[in-house]
Amino acid sequence: MSSGSRNPAAEAFKIWTRLFNHRPFLKGEVEYFVKNFQDKRGDREIENIFAVLERVSELRDFGVDRLEGGIETPCNNIRTNLQTAESLVSEILLHEDSKEVEQTLLVSREAREKELKDFSSHIQRRYLKIDEDR
Repeated sequence: MSSGSRNPAAEAFKIWTRLFNHRPFLKGEVEYFVKNFQDKRGDREIENIFAVLERVSELRDFGVDRLEGGIETPCNNIRTNLQTAESLVSEILLHEDSKEVEQTLLVSREAREKELKDFSSHIQRRYLKIDEDR
């Protein structure tokens, strides 16, 4: 059979498919884009991973020792200052406790003296009353 004797609807569909069906082209473009994106991203991620690894190794090898050396003196100064502050606070608390005890004793002494004075005046009044009654 000749090409003219084929089904005209099938021929028209083939032509329409060639003109308007862009799936194969789009599929190829998408695959190309994804491949490029993954290649670029993969290189960038690998570079980032190596940069992080390099930084961590550098810090482990040199940074920690340098940090410890730089922190030692200020930490000792802080520790000394804190110990001094703690001893001062302890002294203040001890002093306040003794002042509080002294204050309590003073108040008690004053109360006893007043009680003694009241008792003495009461006794004096009784003596006077007894002397008057005789």
